[in-house]
Amino acid sequence: MVTTVQPRQRVSLKDAKSFSAFTNLVKTQERQKEVRQRLTAQLQTTLDVEKLLTIFYKEVQQVVQVGGIVYQMKDSDQLTVNLGQQHTHRCTYQLSSETEAMGEITLSRSKRFIEEELTILEGLFSTLYFPLRNSLAYRSAIMAARKDPLTNTWNRAAMDETLDREVELSKRHNQPMSVLMLDIDHFKAVNDRYGHSAGDLILQETAKIINRASRQTDLLFRYGGEEFLLVLNKTDHNGAQIIAERIRQGLERHAMKCGESNIAVTTSIGVASCRSTDTTETLVGRADKALYQAKISGRNQTRSGE
Repeated sequence: MVTTVQPRQRVSLKDAKSFSAFTNLVKTQERQKEVRQRLTAQLQTTLDVEKLLTIFYKEVQQVVQVGGIVYQMKDSDQLTVNLGQQHTHRCTYQLSSETEAMGEITLSRSKRFIEEELTILEGLFSTLYFPLRNSLAYRSAIMAARKDPLTNTWNRAAMDETLDREVELSKRHNQPMSVLMLDIDHFKAVNDRYGHSAGDLILQETAKIINRASRQTDLLFRYGGEEFLLVLNKTDHNGAQIIAERIRQGLERHAMKCGESNIAVTTSIGVASCRSTDTTETLVGRADKALYQAKISGRNQTRSGE
């Protein structure tokens, strides 16, 4: 039989004095103090959310048997951390302060949780609140610095860091990886005719259409001006061309409304796939050359950089 505790009462900062929840399931008072103090100290050592939850998971296992933890923060980037293995018996807690939500955490294992164990877990959550809140605030600041404020895509600095990593992973694990270089056709003419507010709207709508036509694991960057770069994980050249055409057709069919005007927008796309000899510069260079060929050949088309 599968049991799910979903959810228990909301756990908040008001519960911070619930450390006394350790009961006879912990063999001695000295052991209780040791685990609590170690957990409190270790949670102060990192601002990385996944590392923080890993520390919490390992220490929780010292007092309550837990097979796996799933943490979810439903912000714009859908943060999810999975630790251990997920099982059929679960308990879920909504984490919050008095002013903000801090996500949801689910603990699971192969046998039912008893009431005393749930009480212990709620006490342990008290040690997690302030470190988790600090980690989420730090993450938000880092994310904001890596995002383009107009289109909410990743910016050039984030692209440089990500591409280096993705190219290295592709070569190390012998997995395909491709990039698309996209340029909005005749963008300057749109700005000149309709104004910069219309141009901003087109950039925003274009980013949304690209995201809808790509996969959740793909990464979209604003390369500069009206250019975007899309990184396609585990995607060979044929797969990249299919996605490129889906994006191109999606933009071609979408009339963007600005005030009383419907503005037709198209895009030219260059496609390149990672080779064993590629660096980030050579990979992006081939995509850029393919984009140039698409533009001089009449625009609104996809060209290969192979």
